[in-house]
Amino acid sequence: MVYDAKDGYVVLFGGGGPTKNFADTWTYQAGVWTKLTPPTHPSARNVEGLVYDARDGKVLLFGGGDSTGYLGDTWEFSAGLWTQLHLALAPSPRGAMGMAYDAKNRYVVLFGGEGPGPMLNDTWAFANGHWKLLSPTTAPTPRRSFGMTYDAADGYVVLFGGLAAGDANDTWTFSGGVWTQLSPTTAPGVRVALAMVYDSKAGTVILFGGRDDNTLSLYHDTWAFLGGAWTLQNTTTSPPARQWPGMAYDGASGRVVLFGGGSTAYAPVSVLGDTHTYSAGVWS
Repeated sequence: MVYDAKDGYVVLFGGGGPTKNFADTWTYQAGVWTKLTPPTHPSARNVEGLVYDARDGKVLLFGGGDSTGYLGDTWEFSAGLWTQLHLALAPSPRGAMGMAYDAKNRYVVLFGGEGPGPMLNDTWAFANGHWKLLSPTTAPTPRRSFGMTYDAADGYVVLFGGLAAGDANDTWTFSGGVWTQLSPTTAPGVRVALAMVYDSKAGTVILFGGRDDNTLSLYHDTWAFLGGAWTLQNTTTSPPARQWPGMAYDGASGRVVLFGGGSTAYAPVSVLGDTHTYSAGVWS
């Protein structure tokens, strides 16, 4: 789920339901969900990477997982149409990776995830229709199911938590090809399958929810990140606790939009279909 700035709406693709994966495309605009029927589209999948590539003015999709395993295909979405890119070089098949558009360096950053083998910690850049493997001297440990977004106020990509050797709550930044671990005095608890997005109106990164594998707890807390520091938001209300929600900043309305997710920690998973918005510290 991501905001398509060129077309002016939030885009949602696929995901996992109670008994199957989906291949449907939806837009969210002015508080209304609309199902699109593009003639061609990616196959049904979950845990794919989805990001808006501002340089090309298109939504970029990579990989994910389906009933056969992990996928390694690259697609672009623009003006209601999906187009598959057939590229000689691309990341290996994977899901639950992080993808963010680095506005300062003008490329999409892809990090980590889980493929057919061990968890990954490679870093890729996508620009001008091509993938390039980067070689940073240091990087976060191999992991999946973390939060990652571009922090426009601070000018870097931010990564938080995920499943590494165990559930993690470390904070990293990526800028100019370099990963740097931060040491904030306060941070959200260890978690996986969280949602994280940059709130342009507030000028902060917003984190919501996720799962703690140690306690089998689901979270419904809201955190803000700015200037290397995390701050718990004392919201009077919030969406119910969940893992794997979709979340995007709707530039047209100036609000963060959250949709769906799982309301139980493990199978059988109950899947939600509710929509919430967040602005100025208030969920509605």
